[in-house]
Amino acid sequence: MLEIMLSSGGKGRSRPPSNTWGSLRVGPPARNQAVLASTGSKIYLFGGVNNGVNLQDLWEYTPSTDTWEKKVNGQAIRQICAVGVGNFIYVFGGYTTAVQKSLRRYDTINNVWVILTDAPVARAAGGITAIGNKLYIFGGSGTGSTNDLWCYDIVTNTWGQLASGSANRYAYGLASLGNKLYVYGGGLTAAPGGRVKDLWSYDTIDDVWTRLADGLFTYINAFLGVHGDKLYLSGARADGSLIPMSRYDPVLNTWMELSPGPSFRYDQAMTMNNGQFYMFGGYSSVSLNDFWAYTA
Repeated sequence: MLEIMLSSGGKGRSRPPSNTWGSLRVGPPARNQAVLASTGSKIYLFGGVNNGVNLQDLWEYTPSTDTWEKKVNGQAIRQICAVGVGNFIYVFGGYTTAVQKSLRRYDTINNVWVILTDAPVARAAGGITAIGNKLYIFGGSGTGSTNDLWCYDIVTNTWGQLASGSANRYAYGLASLGNKLYVYGGGLTAAPGGRVKDLWSYDTIDDVWTRLADGLFTYINAFLGVHGDKLYLSGARADGSLIPMSRYDPVLNTWMELSPGPSFRYDQAMTMNNGQFYMFGGYSSVSLNDFWAYTA
């Protein structure tokens, strides 16, 4: 395997202060519309596109040693979504030459891919999250933007449909905390003004959606992550500003603005791991390969 040492002497990096951003050096090539996912102490970068060519390479990043290692290739695809559960990364949907409905699992221990049961629907630019042994996918783009919610049972390898959300949307933020899903913003249409900043929760026990406090920003593409009992939101704004960061308190139903991130880009890959928010690449006149971390 190809391993790239990123820090002086390979000794890793110290944890920066809270509410700060830091630039990390990277090994993987530039890309946008890729995905970052984390499980345990590792972060995985997969797929995306550069100069119109779909990418299939998979990379593993270890924060403690500040190193990247190239893993076995997957499907050449972009606009996928992914979530880590145990020793596995689950990758759903995306776009090749058409919108896909495949669910694939990457085994981080044995470095192999397995194809699971296709979803009933094909989606790109959607989201996926997990609670226990259940995966949840919501909305995204199929023949148009959608608002349906589906659940995949990891144990039985089966799909089931749940209550639909409030509005069709894609490129939104999706996360889980406790027994609830949270959906933030996204695009209702591709037209200017089609982005929204509403926040909704879905109770997986009662099968009910509830509208919560609107957020502070609209995004071209959004990411919602969890650290402790709070939700962290970032993404790309249409006005070309720095990458905004905000935090939501589910108990108080309130938002707080945090330190803004690096220069404007969109279609970047984002994830959270052990209290740090990571962002790779994106697009700003060209595909990028810079790598950033925000400490919650």
